[in-house]
Amino acid sequence: MSLQATTWALYDAPRDLDANEFRTLMVMADMADKNGRNIYPSAATLAELCGVTTRTIRTKLASLEAKGLIIRDGQTILAHIPANRRPIAWKLNMSGEPTTPTTVTHASDDIRGENIAPQEATGEPTDLGVKTGDDNTSGVKTGVKPDRKSGVKHAFTQTHSKGKTVEPREAARAHETTTTHHTDPSDEARLAVWQPNTEAQALAMEAKADLTVEAEKFRCKQLADGHIAKNLDAAFTLWLRRGIEGGYLARRTNRPCDTRPNPAANPHTHTLGCQHVLTLLEPHETRFSHEGSRGSSPWLIARSHLAELLNLGMDPVAALADVLQEAQP
Repeated sequence: MSLQATTWALYDAPRDLDANEFRTLMVMADMADKNGRNIYPSAATLAELCGVTTRTIRTKLASLEAKGLIIRDGQTILAHIPANRRPIAWKLNMSGEPTTPTTVTHASDDIRGENIAPQEATGEPTDLGVKTGDDNTSGVKTGVKPDRKSGVKHAFTQTHSKGKTVEPREAARAHETTTTHHTDPSDEARLAVWQPNTEAQALAMEAKADLTVEAEKFRCKQLADGHIAKNLDAAFTLWLRRGIEGGYLARRTNRPCDTRPNPAANPHTHTLGCQHVLTLLEPHETRFSHEGSRGSSPWLIARSHLAELLNLGMDPVAALADVLQEAQP
């Protein structure tokens, strides 16, 4: 612990730091010697002391380095640590020496130190695969990249296109909002006149589903997706089967037409006053007398006789001919 380093971080360092940057700087100052050097904790150690994640620590270290408050120190003091376990050595920029702001690209969970012979500090930041903020105009990024297994560094040159960088999530959202679906007008016309086939009708009846409602939902779904199925019958059958399995089909209500009596089950009974009898006999009414006591006139008897023959299932023409034989000449 160094009182000089802590005092510098607390009173002399710039005040334009957020809470995590300030806490990280104070912890590093607490580790430094009186010259602000010998700071080489791992990202995990700093994260534990600061109460944040290692990812936050890496971000704040890069920010403090970009602001010129910390500088990468020489690796002499870390020569005894294996290269693949060697952290970065830092020093506090207590003298205010000018630095070049850098933006560090972190490709792994731990940024290790250099796998080279120990060197004395020169005051210049070591190039560890970083790109400067002012020189990134040519579209080329150069540097060195450490091998995680061996710790050996390899030089690299990466060419990239210039222009505004778009985060993957933002790019996906922009693509999603600008993409529109277009359907063929002929497909829309085909969907408009489409009706469920007998297989779909039988399936809906078996499931007690409202076929009209489901067909309309199916049409809306086809239009909303912007892709109309080539085989609408097969697609609708699949729609119904999935609805049956999921239990979300619209149920058919008990409408009056669902409980209407079946004419075949309740056959009509002809009477002397029913429309069928009157339609057959009225053209020949003048051939029958209306005189007689109530219910015994030839006209009423003929109507009653014709009703009986029709109820027996006789053909209407044959039944009328039989009744007319009894009429007045």
